[in-house]
Amino acid sequence: MRLAVCNEMFEGMEIEAVCDIVAGMGYDGIEIAPFSLHDDVRLMPEEEKRRVRRALDNSGLACAGLHWLLTKPEGLHIGSPDDSVRRETADYLATLAEFCALLGGRDMVFGSPKSRDVPPGADRLAWWSRAVETVRLAGDRAHEFGAVIAMEPLARSISSFLNSAAEVRRFVREVGHPGVAMMVDCYSMGDEAIARSQVIRESAGLIAHVHANDTTKREPGTGDLDFGEVIEALREVGYDGWVSLEVFEIDPDPTTMAHRAYGLMAETMQRYGVRP
Repeated sequence: MRLAVCNEMFEGMEIEAVCDIVAGMGYDGIEIAPFSLHDDVRLMPEEEKRRVRRALDNSGLACAGLHWLLTKPEGLHIGSPDDSVRRETADYLATLAEFCALLGGRDMVFGSPKSRDVPPGADRLAWWSRAVETVRLAGDRAHEFGAVIAMEPLARSISSFLNSAAEVRRFVREVGHPGVAMMVDCYSMGDEAIARSQVIRESAGLIAHVHANDTTKREPGTGDLDFGEVIEALREVGYDGWVSLEVFEIDPDPTTMAHRAYGLMAETMQRYGVRP
């Protein structure tokens, strides 16, 4: 398993500075939120894209993938009844897959609650079917660039669609495409009726990415989450991908949080024999 940090927690900092800080702590990679670089990657100058790749290469970091895929531009949605919206959404996901490949990454974490939520009173079965169709199309095109769309179960306080690992497993299997998998988020797994370790074991073979955070919405070690339980379960199911620090609240500052998280996560991984 390799450790990464999600870049948007360093809001306002140049990507070169973020990469240098993260690499200096010992992390292996950085996970990119596209909206933190440009409102619309389709309009992002090629030189700006290459600049991000240079920042990664110069710091010795790998790209751990992309997340917050559809935060911007606004109006995209995988389940919209409007065919043109769904087509544009699939097209944009393909653009992101190409960008991800340019950066040397593979994983595309699909959280983006506003671009998946089902409106109150809507026909959920119809929204589900349209979402499956859109993600299948996007996965087909993402696969051409070697990318994988990893659908994220989100807590009910965050989204109204795909709220459990069981739902996401069913969704991914219905999509039935090698370019589509699932991921797990330590915070959102707390919304499940079963232990995080059991969620992971029941999702064996489908997990393409992991987000590390605590019950506080901050870094591991700030709440009551047993990160060792998570790592042990991931080891048992043979997971060897990225474990990325993603936080939702900054306290006291991103550098301190990332430093603390690295210490706890690296030590725990070493204890379970999944990190040198």
